[in-house]
Amino acid sequence: MGDTHRTLFVTDRGPQQQQWALDGAPPELDIIMRRRPSKEEIIALLRERTFIDYLEYLEAQETLEEALIAFFCLLELIKSHLVIAVQEQLFHSIKVWLRKDGPRMKAS
Repeated sequence: MGDTHRTLFVTDRGPQQQQWALDGAPPELDIIMRRRPSKEEIIALLRERTFIDYLEYLEAQETLEEALIAFFCLLELIKSHLVIAVQEQLFHSIKVWLRKDGPRMKAS
């Protein structure tokens, strides 16, 4: 078997729908399924990887609701200065990195 990819699956689905999604997932994905994960869980995933390809992550969401939850999680992480997100060209992939210097503090 090839390399596995640790994947955080953010969902509002019930337990049975979560199991169906897990059963139908490709075998190369090591899935961590969470209902409304905390920022800390998303940050932990970023610590394990160099970056997250956010477009790929969004495309993996099966419903509009899941995509919106994932997008708002990203916005909250950017707003909190916990991650850096870069999109080099319009309509291209968004790469997300954990900030190595930690969150910036606002000047008082």
